[in-house]
Amino acid sequence: MKIALCQINPIVGDMNGNAAIILNYYARAKKMGAELCVFPELALTGYPPMDLIDRKDLVDDALEIINSKIAPQVKDCGLLVGSINHNLNDGKRYFNSAFFMDEGRIISIINKQLLPTYDLFDEMRYYQEGKPTSPVYYKGLRLGVHICEDMWRNESPYSQKLYEEDPVDHLGEQGVDIFINLSASPFAKGKDLNRHNIMAKYAAKWKVPFVMVNTVGANDSAVFDGRSKFVSKAGQILVEAKAFEEDLIVVDTQKEYDPHSVVKHSDIETVYNALVLGLKDYVRKNNLKSVVIGLSGGMDSALCATIAGDAVGPNNVTCITMPTRFSSKGSVEHSDQLCKKLGVKLIKFSIEEIFCNFVEGLKDNFGKTPSEMTLENLQPRVRGTILMAYTNSTPGNILVAPGNKSEIATGYCTLYGDTCGALALIGDVYKTEVYELARFINRNGEVIPQDIIDKQPSAELRPDQYDTDSLPPYEVLDEILKLYIEGKYSPKEIYTKVSAKKEIVDKVIDLVIKSEFKRRQLPPVIKVSSKAFVLDRRWPVVHKFR
Repeated sequence: MKIALCQINPIVGDMNGNAAIILNYYARAKKMGAELCVFPELALTGYPPMDLIDRKDLVDDALEIINSKIAPQVKDCGLLVGSINHNLNDGKRYFNSAFFMDEGRIISIINKQLLPTYDLFDEMRYYQEGKPTSPVYYKGLRLGVHICEDMWRNESPYSQKLYEEDPVDHLGEQGVDIFINLSASPFAKGKDLNRHNIMAKYAAKWKVPFVMVNTVGANDSAVFDGRSKFVSKAGQILVEAKAFEEDLIVVDTQKEYDPHSVVKHSDIETVYNALVLGLKDYVRKNNLKSVVIGLSGGMDSALCATIAGDAVGPNNVTCITMPTRFSSKGSVEHSDQLCKKLGVKLIKFSIEEIFCNFVEGLKDNFGKTPSEMTLENLQPRVRGTILMAYTNSTPGNILVAPGNKSEIATGYCTLYGDTCGALALIGDVYKTEVYELARFINRNGEVIPQDIIDKQPSAELRPDQYDTDSLPPYEVLDEILKLYIEGKYSPKEIYTKVSAKKEIVDKVIDLVIKSEFKRRQLPPVIKVSSKAFVLDRRWPVVHKFR
């Protein structure tokens, strides 16, 4: 059978727009000789719709579009697409379903059985678990259709199995000619290798090929990297769709393919591509146009400006540098050098006078000179106010907050200052990874000035200030943070895994715990790790557990 892998980029809630994309891909695939077109999980509604599905009319509209707009167009080639369906029996109100259409009608509905509740997933909140299914007979073949998590039964962030049932094995036991998985599998470093290994295991076990069609694009914090696959019955990748782009590939299950030579991408390259796509879709899908960034002359804002230029084009990026008496001469010069290399607009706005007026006003009204910490935080808050004012001045602007994951984790940031913005672009990127990304960007020639990369990190809020005054060196800090946040290790376990002294580990963990209230108020981040500060990690602000 000739199967089309239709890797599309839907927008959550835009059912008419998504349906138009689906029908466009369907028509193109038919011209390419496809006999069955497969689209991703929840391709019609977009993923994840979250509490939008509390609106019954959203589900009703999706079903109406399937029945009145999509199914009537299906002739001479089957169409398999993910959407939401009503549950008319006891339980949750909806199913996460795959609709199989042929000759103008729905011939089968397959409901997702395994509903993840870890990391950013919360599907048990919305959907009823589907019951074990049988293969779908189509054009003389038995198709083992299932949805995303249904193939991840043996993979989880925990040591134990999360689910009793194995939907893929259940289909295999009944006899199938090919497995077909509809996915909305978000990107995380190294995750694509897991996808392939899972497909390879089932394909080799049941000696049948395996097709997985994954969505692509970004919605809020989640980035989907595509990379849909056709795997042989021996578990080898025969065909793979593009990464981080829409794609349409028709595979022939009867054809002899040479094993696909998978294009190897480093983790840091895929992280960069995910960040670019995350910002690009955040802007596009919110009907925005241009990006505003406060440029400090440091590494984080330089990285954000570079990503923004690739995401929306240099002509749609405005950087603003706002020095005070504490800003080094190099910071302003480095900002100027960077913007010239990127071809983006730079506005220079000294905040010294505004800052001094604030200080005098506070002194006059409070009856004393503000504390050193107050004065330090006042500077980024003045900058945040100016950045928001500029962003508001032109419709279509979005302000990006430049804080990295190391800073956000430890609270080394100022609320209503450098945290201002609609998106924390690199909020899931550790500081050590920021430097890795800079080296990747400069791999073929200097884009980010080497002086920015080489200089010692500093907030420049007081004389001779450096990040190491408040934090351990980032190599030490990030090692501890990764074990604590992603690894979920206890302090006692971390003591045995790092060379840092016990008091340093305790200090870092204490900073993470005490700054939870800040993270509750931060903009959404683009998720690129297995445990981001979005819906992945839900900690109480008030607790005493250490």
